[in-house]
Order: sequence, then structure tokens, then C-alpha cells
Amino acid sequence: MNSLLELRILGPLTVRKGDQTIKISGMRDQAVLARLALDANRVVSVSRLIAAVWDGSPPRSARSQIAICVSRLRAALGERIGAGEADDQAIVTVSPGYLLRADPERIDLHRFSELVGRARASVDRERATQLLVRALGLWRGTPFEGMYGLRAEAAALEEARLEATHAYVDLELELGNHDRVIMDLIPLVAQHPLRERSRAQLMLAQYRAGRRAESLRTYQEARRHLVEQVGLEPGPELKYLHDQILRDAPTLMLPVPALRSAVARTSRPTADPPVRQLTRRYAS
Repeated sequence: MNSLLELRILGPLTVRKGDQTIKISGMRDQAVLARLALDANRVVSVSRLIAAVWDGSPPRSARSQIAICVSRLRAALGERIGAGEADDQAIVTVSPGYLLRADPERIDLHRFSELVGRARASVDRERATQLLVRALGLWRGTPFEGMYGLRAEAAALEEARLEATHAYVDLELELGNHDRVIMDLIPLVAQHPLRERSRAQLMLAQYRAGRRAESLRTYQEARRHLVEQVGLEPGPELKYLHDQILRDAPTLMLPVPALRSAVARTSRPTADPPVRQLTRRYAS
């Protein structure tokens, strides 16, 4: 295993070896390396690499072109073709495909998931908040831009980022840092206007910060977006929260989990979403 190799995929794909940044030219090579990095230290079949590069419309020469991409990646990583022990190589051939050997601690996705897992397991809210801040600080932009065969994976990573952000906001609300999270939530709501959980968090933060009118306006904006764009009324959590704010209900000052449980009984349990499976996989 090459312990000097560092991979960053929570944003533009970046590869470093020691103190040197390695340029990976060509979108195909980047897509192959990104797919291998997602499954670092696991075998990735050639068919999955083909799907990552061509998104369902591969040419007849796809398998040979993947082999060429791997050869270029090995050269970029400083590996001599056919030389050295397998333990010294970053990319090794293992049927039915290839395996990227890398220290998980030097892959930002692994570090992100490990920090999120530690935060969720912590009983110390301040410590959990600090861990989530460190995890979210690893993000540098949008993963896999232009890699159309990895759109589903990019969406799953973005969902993991949003889940971590929501967990961080919940903790900050419980710690009384309402003004701080308002500044975090305003751009998040603007970026994801249909995401009801972000709206609910913003409404609660505004109310607890003494900005009741703004909180009610946030609800009206959420309702307008939902009705105009998808033809739906707000869900039970937003409706319940709106009703509680209108009545200045004492429950609004309860910890977030207790407040959310008031509407949980009306929702049918759902299966674990793919993004949570993805996050758990990298946290293991």
C-alpha cells in the first residue's frame, strides 16, 4: 500500500503523493480514479468503471479503453508498468477489475464519515458539534462535476453532507446558538428551497432568536415554493411547527428531538435511504 497517496473527492478531484500534487488529465481518467477512490481497497469491476465513464452508452472498445486509462493513471502515480511488488502499487489488477490501495485516513470521504460517526456516537453535544464542524470543513465544492456516470454517487455524497449539516444545526439549536445557525441556514435554504427540514430548522432558529415574524415568513416562502414547483402543501413537520409558532407554544423551547417526536407518530417508518448505507459503508 502506498501510504503517501492522498485522495480528495469531496470537491474537485485532487491527488497528492507526499508533498506533490499529481495532475490527472482527461475526464475519463478522472472518472476511473474517482470510482476507484469511492471503493478504495475494494475490487471495482471493469463493468462498473465503464458505467462511471460512459453513463450507459459505452463504445465497443470500452474495456480496452479502461485498461488504457488505468495505465495512464499508474504512470501519473509514478508506477513503472510491470515493476515493483503488488504491495508497493497504488492500482492493482484483481479479477474482475482493479483495486486502489490507499490508506483510508488519507481519503477525505473516509475521514468525513469517521468524524460523522464519532459525532453521532458522542453524548457530549459540544464535542459532537466540534466533530461535525471538522467533518463539514473537509468539503471543498461539488464532487464529480462533469462525470456524468457518477451522478448518483455525487447526489449520495451531497445528501450525506446535508444530513451532517442538519445534525450540526440540531446540536447548535440545543446549545442555544440560534443566531449562528441562522447565518448557516439562509444560504442552505436558498440552495435547496424544497428541502423542508432546512426550512423547519430555520423557522425554529428564527423563533428562538426572537424573530417570530421572519419565522412565519419562512413558512410562507416554503409553502409558495412547494405549491408552485411540485404542487404539494408542506409536510406534517412544517405544518406542525407553523401551528406551534402561531400559538407561541412552550414546546418550541424543547430539545429538537423531543419537538420532532410530536409529529413522528404520524409518519410511516421508511427503509434506510441509500445515502445512509453509503455513509455507513465508509464509516466502517
